[in-house]
Amino acid sequence: MLSLLMCLDDTQYALDVSHVIEVLPLLKINKVMGAPRGVAGTISYRGAFIPVMDLSELLLGRPARARLSTRIIVLSRPTQTPSAQYMGLIAEHATGTLRCDVTDFSSPIISDSQTFSFGSMTNGPLGLVQRLDTERLMSAAAERLSLVEGA
Repeated sequence: MLSLLMCLDDTQYALDVSHVIEVLPLLKINKVMGAPRGVAGTISYRGAFIPVMDLSELLLGRPARARLSTRIIVLSRPTQTPSAQYMGLIAEHATGTLRCDVTDFSSPIISDSQTFSFGSMTNGPLGLVQRLDTERLMSAAAERLSLVEGA
């Protein structure tokens, strides 16, 4: 399994690349008035406007820091609407990868149906790495985005 590594504060996270379409530099994001926490806004991607979520805001309660290593990860998301098939995810220090077997990750330390950040763990190049639960992350994002898209 290949994962995209990112680091938020002092914690490393791994995101399975199976839903990753492209990793972009941090672009200008158009804000959406009244958007729920975690929704950064929209960007123009290949001629379409796609919603962008902020992983730092979702996990840490603060916006991502604008650094050279802060990226927008374009993910495919299951949807019935062709214009909404992509979403962006802002992630700090998203510049590395980790290749390991899914069995290298231990069982979740904390398990809660409301969390997508306390997944299983493994050792990475700089210490422990938490595996993001992509399905829960995309579900949480879809919930917040439906509030914006339905408005």
